[in-house]
Amino acid sequence: MSLIPIFSPYQTPISISLTATDFLSDEISDPEIAFTDLSIGAANAARRVFIGVAIYMSNSAVVSAATIGGVSATIHATNGNDSNRLFSCIISAVVPTGTTADVFLTIPDPDFDSVFCAVAVYRVLNLVNATAFDIDSDDSTEVDTTMSIDVPGGGFVIAVCSSDNETEGPFFTTSGVSENYDDNGFAIGMSSGLSSQTGRAITFSPGNNEGTLFAGVCASFR
Repeated sequence: MSLIPIFSPYQTPISISLTATDFLSDEISDPEIAFTDLSIGAANAARRVFIGVAIYMSNSAVVSAATIGGVSATIHATNGNDSNRLFSCIISAVVPTGTTADVFLTIPDPDFDSVFCAVAVYRVLNLVNATAFDIDSDDSTEVDTTMSIDVPGGGFVIAVCSSDNETEGPFFTTSGVSENYDDNGFAIGMSSGLSSQTGRAITFSPGNNEGTLFAGVCASFR
């Protein structure tokens, strides 16, 4: 007889908080994109650090591996557009010690000139399952980047959208998650403490879509 896990409403609620956002614009030929000393919040043996990553590069921007605070990260969800010059992903790792961390994103093809990359960092406690409950993506060139995702009760959603716009300042109107970063043509957001829901709409609506490509991805967890 198999046992089916039941998620009790009395489980300890997830604690998730935004700890940092950062952006880099650089000309590099190294196969790693590096962010140093990103805040990851107070140390905890069970702390899992999630990061939403948005990239626009002059060549393929596929992230093949990543580390957070020296710990190998899981790449939960990815999406690319325009031969992967636009790339969005969601990664995480259990990082029990320290209050800051260096983050390295490995790009398998280092033959590129310029890179634009934004990140939003989240500290998570009381996670039930590190495997994504659901994921979705959209690389539309339509006016809106729209995704639909199922959410477990008490869970959270992280969503990322990359574009080739490079607009400084807010560019997107975002729904379905609370925006944590909106600059340089990138948007990253999160919403937590959600009720169970099928087909939650996540939408990134640009202020000006003319000549712009997008790569959106989202993932839910509990």
